[in-house]
Amino acid sequence: MKSKMFLFLFGLLAFIGIGIFNLNANAQSSLEGGGTMTCVLDRDSISGDEWMICAMYDCPDGSRQQVCNLREVIVH
Repeated sequence: MKSKMFLFLFGLLAFIGIGIFNLNANAQSSLEGGGTMTCVLDRDSISGDEWMICAMYDCPDGSRQQVCNLREVIVH
């Protein structure tokens, strides 16, 4: 009796785990593939110092995104 209960609970947990995995996979694929958008650089927002450069982008959903990158370092 205990082994049947154990197998039932193990199967139930496995089923729930697979369901959660599939939900995460669907959410991730929608973010990567279907959830992409092209933002436009606001040229007046470019700023930086000797180590980093930052700029703002206007996105179609009405948001503004800031992106910062390290400048290229040349090693002699």
